[in-house]
Amino acid sequence: MREIYIQCMNQSIIISWVIIFIMILRVLMKKMPKWIKPYLWIYVMVRFIIPSSFTNNFSIIPSANSFPISNLYGHRIKVSSGVKLIDRFFNDNIFGNYFTGVSVDYRATADFFALMSMLWLTVIGIFIGLFIWHNITLHLRLKEAVRISKNVYKSNRIKNSFVFGVICPRIYLQYGLSIKEENYIIEHEKTHIKRKDHILKIAYYFFLAINCFNPLVWISYYMLSKDIELACDESIIKNKNVKERKEYAKVLYLESTGCADAFLNTSFNSCFLKTRIKNVVNFNQISLLYIGIVVFVCFVVLVLSIGNPGQNNLFW
Repeated sequence: MREIYIQCMNQSIIISWVIIFIMILRVLMKKMPKWIKPYLWIYVMVRFIIPSSFTNNFSIIPSANSFPISNLYGHRIKVSSGVKLIDRFFNDNIFGNYFTGVSVDYRATADFFALMSMLWLTVIGIFIGLFIWHNITLHLRLKEAVRISKNVYKSNRIKNSFVFGVICPRIYLQYGLSIKEENYIIEHEKTHIKRKDHILKIAYYFFLAINCFNPLVWISYYMLSKDIELACDESIIKNKNVKERKEYAKVLYLESTGCADAFLNTSFNSCFLKTRIKNVVNFNQISLLYIGIVVFVCFVVLVLSIGNPGQNNLFW
């Protein structure tokens, strides 16, 4: 288990670099089409799950083995991040000074990683428990929901509308909506289902559970939740006129009842309300040339990050 924990740490550090570069890319290309952004987070998951078996001297990843397995059999922890400044800080200033003049048992680091791996498994268990609890309690609340069409239901025990289910997802609406509001919300949720956003959000939740010790993955989960809502809004309004966009933005505002039911579900609610309304009202079609440039730059980042760094890495 200690070896698995260290391997996950190394993979998590690799994707940390990928997340950083994605964040930089998003800042540099602010007008990036919203539909592209969720795919960037899918790549982060894929890069973590499938370790690269080949090297690339153009890799933007400094090291694929930041915590060598030899840490399990030494007297002190060694960091090999690939960035000299970081290595010097930890190896000389942190771990070096801490162990200076101290007699340390050769099993100390092995015991430390054994403890950390048990703590890691415990936190993953909590994540799984929360997932099960959320789905059971939500399922019980929705048992009395009334079916109004093929996969659309109404319930008086929810505060906002959302998609629930994976294989056969259902759309749940709260009571008190006008016909126009219902139509916009159903269109929104059907777009989520078509794009498989409800599956992506759950998959990223378990990805977060495995990388619970990585703050960048927590940030990326927040950004993914925001991106899938913005991408869904964009998909709907791109074929609507100005009046319809304003009506859609108004429905967004009227539905500002919170995110409680959307913990693990795609939802038409007030999450990221200000940003979503701003994007809807100020929406402009993006030229195919700009989309092509964005796709090309994203592809370059993917190629530069998919391989492990070689011995003669040009960047590091």
